[in-house]
Amino acid sequence: MKISTDKEADARLRPYSIVRSSPNAILMFRSGQFDLRAFGTLKGHLDLYDREKLTYIRGQEVVDKLSNGAKLMVEDMVYFDGGPVMIARTNGERTTIYYQRLERNLTRLPAPYETLLSWPVEVKERNPGVVGAGNPIRTPFFVHVSRDSTHMLIRSPEIRDDNGEAFYLLAMVGQGMEVKWQHIVPVGEKAKRSKVLDVALDNEGNAYVVVKNNFSAKDVVEEEVNFEIKLFMVSDQGAAETKVELGRDIFPSSALLQPLQDDRIAFAGVYGNTADKRLKTLGNFIATFEAGTMQFADPVLLPFHGDGLDAEGEAEEEEVSKFVAKDMERMAASTDLIALLPKDDGGYYLVNELYYVVSYYDMNTKSNVTKYYHGPVQARNMDSKGEEAWSTTFRRWFVTQSPLLGRVFPAEFDNGLFLFLLDSEKMAERRKAGEKIKPGHADDPYSAYVSFDGTGSFKVKSILKNDKDEDFISGWELVRTGADEYIALGTEKLTSGKFLPVRIEFSTDSR
Repeated sequence: MKISTDKEADARLRPYSIVRSSPNAILMFRSGQFDLRAFGTLKGHLDLYDREKLTYIRGQEVVDKLSNGAKLMVEDMVYFDGGPVMIARTNGERTTIYYQRLERNLTRLPAPYETLLSWPVEVKERNPGVVGAGNPIRTPFFVHVSRDSTHMLIRSPEIRDDNGEAFYLLAMVGQGMEVKWQHIVPVGEKAKRSKVLDVALDNEGNAYVVVKNNFSAKDVVEEEVNFEIKLFMVSDQGAAETKVELGRDIFPSSALLQPLQDDRIAFAGVYGNTADKRLKTLGNFIATFEAGTMQFADPVLLPFHGDGLDAEGEAEEEEVSKFVAKDMERMAASTDLIALLPKDDGGYYLVNELYYVVSYYDMNTKSNVTKYYHGPVQARNMDSKGEEAWSTTFRRWFVTQSPLLGRVFPAEFDNGLFLFLLDSEKMAERRKAGEKIKPGHADDPYSAYVSFDGTGSFKVKSILKNDKDEDFISGWELVRTGADEYIALGTEKLTSGKFLPVRIEFSTDSR
């Protein structure tokens, strides 16, 4: 594992996207619009790094205007159609998407933007009232590329029509930047808010979208579930909704999608029911379907057994407890499946995390505070028959004021499971002694990876740590850049500092 020692690029801006632009280079797109901090800038920048040495090669400012001078909102950079591509848009009575082909080694200026498609819809920007470290000042459009790199999906954030109904703009692009289809997809007539939980693409140009619609601020009102999770298949024929029945009186509380090698897609997550006027999570579910058909196999249910992840107790912190009462409903409803990793034997690794966000007004600082609580993690090994081989809980608590820090990054290598996360000596000691863990025990944290053996026992190894400096893995995800290689974000400080690329290369010695 190696972190860049770059001292040339303005690396204070968090990279919004990372691609392997050539066999020997990593290209990063940074934007102040997606990570505004006290010293922030709204400008975007491209930085090129050597893939092996992670040394900075050169940079280039992002073009945010059309040839006629019209201002663009730059949305994302992806590797598609044989090279890195920038996606941007203009807004008005019509929402128009543009693309720009980038030179993969930044040795020359990029070509002008070209028009890709447009919708007869005006997108009203939603700007947060308070912007903290790691948070965007606007909600961007999102771009997804299929596993075989032949299709690219562009989708909007949630949009509301004049009647308050939620809908999304979706468009599929094929090779040669040919628009395959574009649709306006309504998702919830009565929903107070909606959220896309996950998106998957198949190799034929179909998109699968999981949407959660909330009908009130609470998940459960008087024993009645006040949300729904829908699965849509969107193709050139339009959008079709499919409901997955898990059983009597149980329903999905969260879900994700995982493309599989044999033209199937897994729809998986956490299921639960209502009890004592609140949501109770009961276990994991997995249902697979054939791409393009939405023909589901019978779902597999893996109930939680013993104590749930909320058994560790509330993540107590003095200043929060003054303003936020302990809420076991929040604890019980906040276990999510964050990864479903297929194994060679037809089974899966499942990774659950207890995670929630608390916002309150701090009377001392006279300001709004948002804190991100990362609790215990559960790793589960399911065999090809749907039976659980082992289940292990990794106990920890980490609280931060930035969404960039504290997340768990699961990865699979050589049929083994690895978790990259933040740990501390105090938490390690208390885990070993079987004692309760609280956020205060996360003092002096460090990045580590957790590896599991064939019985579910784990080992923890600190990384990015030496006698002089200490760096941390941060960000949202690991970007796969090779069969056994990932690129992650690293940061030199927990509250500020530079964001630099980290290369993670697995070997059989990793365990």
